[in-house]
Parts: sequence; C-alpha cells; structure tokens
Amino acid sequence: MFLAGTAVLALALPVRAQEVSASNEALQTQPSVDRSVVFNFGVGQGSPLDISASAALSFEIGEALDLTVRATETIDFNLFSPSDQVGDVAVLVGKRAASGKSWVRASVGLGWAHSLDYGEGYNCYWFSCDYDETEEVTLGLALQGDTALAIWRSFGIGLTVFGNLNPARSFAGFSLGLYLGRQR
Repeated sequence: MFLAGTAVLALALPVRAQEVSASNEALQTQPSVDRSVVFNFGVGQGSPLDISASAALSFEIGEALDLTVRATETIDFNLFSPSDQVGDVAVLVGKRAASGKSWVRASVGLGWAHSLDYGEGYNCYWFSCDYDETEEVTLGLALQGDTALAIWRSFGIGLTVFGNLNPARSFAGFSLGLYLGRQR
C-alpha cells in the first residue's frame, strides 16, 4: 500500500511541476503594469482672495485615467490684520491626454471646503485688535485642470487651475508649479 501511494505521488509530481512552470512562463510574457505617480505644488492667484497655493498627488489608475488627492488654499494677504482664508482637501478623478513631452488633464470630484473670515477689528489699541471669526466647513464639487511640460523624465513645470463650488463660499485659483514624478 505504501509503495502504491509513493508511486502515484511520484507520477503526479512531474505533472504539477510542468503546470507551475507553464503558469510562470505565462506571467513573464504578460506586459508589466507601469503606473505613474506625480506630485505637484505651486503658488499663484486666487479668487475671491489674493494668493493661492496648491499641492496634489496623482496616481495613474487606468489608460489615461488618474486619481488625484489635492489640497488648495487661497489667502487674502493683510499685513496688519488676520488674513481671510478659503480652501479645500479633495479627491478627484481625471482624464489625461499626452502629446510628446506635454500633457493636459481635466478632473472632477468631491472636496471638503473650508472658509475662515475675519470681520472688522474692534477694541483696537496700538497694533492689536479683536476680530470676529466666521468659520464654515462644507462639502463641495471640486474641479481641477492641469497642463505640464516634462523637462526631464521625472521633472516638469506646469499650470494648475482649480476651484470648488459649494454652498458656503465657492472659490477658484491657479498656480504655477513643479511636477515631480514620471511625466506621461
């Protein structure tokens, strides 16, 4: 009985080894998935406020399809009083088109928008005033457009246009910045 079991096992092992070898060959002949990841950051102009900044991390999730996580901020710069702020943190899905060393992308998604407004100063003494703060946080429709030119394989310069439509305080802006990561 023991010899019969050993003989069956000895006959089955070469068949199993051939199956494993065939499946390894099939895996090696399939094209590898080479996904790009790009980080960009920049500064520019915002509306309704003065200065804007944006930072984003984009992941290629399909043929010409990207998933982007971004943070934006626009600030009303005041030298002697608090600065009003509006911005968001958003997750967007975008369609990308590339030509040579440049590419463009249009994205839409959901963003957690915030705004912080300071009223007129009161109880002012010398350079110190008290201010009423109004802070609002809401969910909004996040929009973003990017265009970039790859200077090297992992370095590019570009323009980001962004906005958030929300019930509290919608905003828009643009930033010129650097794009780091595999440019496609």
